[in-house]
Amino acid sequence: SKTQDVIFDYYLDKDEIIFRNKGHGWWGLYNIMKNIPESFISGGKVSEETSGEIRKTFKEIREGKESSSCIFCSHSKGNLWEKMTLTNIFDDSGKVMHSVGVIEDITVQKEQEEQARQGQEYQKIFLAHLMYSCSLNLTRDIFSTDKEGDVRQNKSYDEVLKDFLTSSVYEEDKEKVEAALSRKSLLQRYENGEDEITVELSRTDGEKGVYWTEYRLHLAKESDSSDVRAIVLVKNIDYQKRRELSLQYKAQIDALTQLYNRETTESFIDAFLAGQKKNGLIQAFMILDLDNFKQINDIFGHAQGDFVLTDVASKIRGNFRKTDVLGRLGGDEFIILMKDVDSIDDVGISARELVKVIKHTYEEGGQKVTISASVGIAIFPIHGKDFKTLYKKADAALYSVKRNTKNGYAIYTGTKEDEGA
Repeated sequence: SKTQDVIFDYYLDKDEIIFRNKGHGWWGLYNIMKNIPESFISGGKVSEETSGEIRKTFKEIREGKESSSCIFCSHSKGNLWEKMTLTNIFDDSGKVMHSVGVIEDITVQKEQEEQARQGQEYQKIFLAHLMYSCSLNLTRDIFSTDKEGDVRQNKSYDEVLKDFLTSSVYEEDKEKVEAALSRKSLLQRYENGEDEITVELSRTDGEKGVYWTEYRLHLAKESDSSDVRAIVLVKNIDYQKRRELSLQYKAQIDALTQLYNRETTESFIDAFLAGQKKNGLIQAFMILDLDNFKQINDIFGHAQGDFVLTDVASKIRGNFRKTDVLGRLGGDEFIILMKDVDSIDDVGISARELVKVIKHTYEEGGQKVTISASVGIAIFPIHGKDFKTLYKKADAALYSVKRNTKNGYAIYTGTKEDEGA
């Protein structure tokens, strides 16, 4: 809230200020200040950047100027923006008797000015990346643009969207983009109270290649016809989006193996399983634990241990599809979710191949250590429907492999063998 104005008299001959506000509390000083203007500025009471303005104002008043003012940032009660105005009072002969000063709190005004400036800067940046704009009459299915020579000018919006989906949108994204930008969807969202809609998508262009764009739609209803219209602003956000995705990727990835980290693995698996519907396919949850890995660290050192982990991660990637979830939970423990598998027999085939490819003898300085893999498997939805449940069952199956042969796999059965009895 705005503080009370501070009023004072400045006596040039005595070089002192007397405040009229009793208990004004300005900077916690007494009612009389001497050595003007340095007493205003000393001790960090005024920001260094604006102290020169105070010196200039007092100088102009001492030189006989009728009035002078300045804006400065004070630290009296936090950072406040204040305006000081000094006015000379003259006698009948034109000689300065003394000056009257007023200090006003203009912090709110300065903040509003700064917000407006930032808004203007944002608008400049936005317009600098604006590719084009168009307008839509969603009610009457009309597309229009000011772009000269645009071949879409005489087409309906439905036709323009259809052509756009065919020429510029990846096949796997078409259904999602159509659902977001169709007239039916936009009209429904407007009726639900949305008047600004933003859609980001990666599009392909013959000249520019692949790049990210933002479609921002501002929806409103015409007062005379009640037609729903949309202004569409299309912006190139490729640089910002790629940087954002890069940071997101780094946050999701285990730095050593470049597989998903524990948190991301669990999150992705739970999200995928929660969206599964009965389709006759199964999801195989695997825990892979390396046999004899401790010997690698003990004999060859941790640098070689890191090499083995990256080597194993590479073999895991080579053994599964890009659509499967591959993660490292920490240490020498890995998680694999095989998606949409036809049968448990197929899971067994993949597990045997994985165990086979992981087994390898590492040699250095005449010493050898053979690394192999023990794999425990649980099946969704038979053994559980979420990460924690499937992990518990797969871990029990893994235990049975570890306590018996190692270098193998087991699918959870619920028997005493799984539970370690």
